[in-house]
Order: sequence, then structure tokens, then C-alpha cells
Amino acid sequence: MAVQRGQIGVPYFGLSIAATAARRVVGKAREQTFSRLLDRALLNPAIAAALLKENNPANRPAMRRKEQLWLGNESSTFIDLLEDEE
Repeated sequence: MAVQRGQIGVPYFGLSIAATAARRVVGKAREQTFSRLLDRALLNPAIAAALLKENNPANRPAMRRKEQLWLGNESSTFIDLLEDEE
């Protein structure tokens, strides 16, 4: 192994092993979450419609405009809160 030859240090090797294990755990969790979401979408048409709406490229500009308008409207609330503290 590279550790025995002195090419890499023990801390690096340990970190590499830990990172690989973490990636596997996260990958399994992601896979399980996707599977549950897919099951829910197949059984519940409302969830499927919401997923299609959120992930449709044609809807993204409209959703972005809506978010910007909401933020613009809510900014006055945040400013009022900041001014009340002074």
C-alpha cells in the first residue's frame, strides 16, 4: 500500500477511507429518499403534479419572478423590523 511505501501519510489514508464510507452512506440515503419520493408520486397525483411543476424548465422563469416579487414585498417588513430596534 502507499502508506507502507511512505507515499501518503496515515492521516490522509484514514481521511480517504472515512470519505469513501461517508459517500456510500450519503448515496444510500439519497437512493432511499428518491425511492420514497417516487413511490409517493406514483400513488398521489397531487405530489406528482407539484414535482412536474417545480421541475419544468418552462415554469422556472415565472417562479423566479414570483419569488423576486415576494422578496420585494417582504423587504419592507424586514426594514421595518430593523428600524424598530433602533
